[in-house]
Amino acid sequence: MKQERKKVSFDLADDEVLVAETGADSLGDAAATGGRLRITNRRIVYKPGFFNFHRRPLEIPFEQIDEVRKDAMGIWPLRKIWPIVILIRTKAGNEYRFLILERSRFIRIIRSQLGEQPPPTRA
Repeated sequence: MKQERKKVSFDLADDEVLVAETGADSLGDAAATGGRLRITNRRIVYKPGFFNFHRRPLEIPFEQIDEVRKDAMGIWPLRKIWPIVILIRTKAGNEYRFLILERSRFIRIIRSQLGEQPPPTRA
């Protein structure tokens, strides 16, 4: 019998819709913190898992986001081996890095919620 995964509770505003959700690690100064990254039509929410030392959730409203792009972790040779980091920079200059699989897909989702046009594909 297949066991269903228990979802972490998540409150949405009346006019808010959950667009995407995935497991993610928040890459802080000292260590990575495992949790859930959720994208709605209004914000990005990261909630650390229960067993993490740093348990404070992070909420980034879309109107505060200045840039979303691919990033990498580690020293130069490892960047090509582990290119699965998303960098989110706010207009206030704060930077947040999340390690997730399907990085390109989630960048596209965030950019579409920001109203950005996707870059042209190469012919």
